Amino acid sequence: MFILGVSGVSFAVPASPEISEVVQPDGTVINVRIKGDEWNNRIETVEGYVIAKAATGIWHYISRYEGDTPVLSATPAHELPAPAIQRHIRPAPDFMKP
Repeated sequence: MFILGVSGVSFAVPASPEISEVVQPDGTVINVRIKGDEWNNRIETVEGYVIAKAATGIWHYISRYEGDTPVLSATPAHELPAPAIQRHIRPAPDFMKP
């Protein structure tokens, strides 16, 4: 007799720690790391600043989250971030996906 059990728990696979590149529309290359797993992830510069691509196609620093929605700063991610930009920011735990 063969019994197969299926767990109700699912596991998330962590992102690769390798350095990747994103490219601004003007050709500027930004070295990044993908952080998190398939459920909760983000892209950080190698310096640890979280970035996201705007509708214009330009990568910007994330200044904060409103719920789970990132609020982009006015500064493109290939320029120095404003002093108020924090490293490794994430949505509040209440807004993170299961």
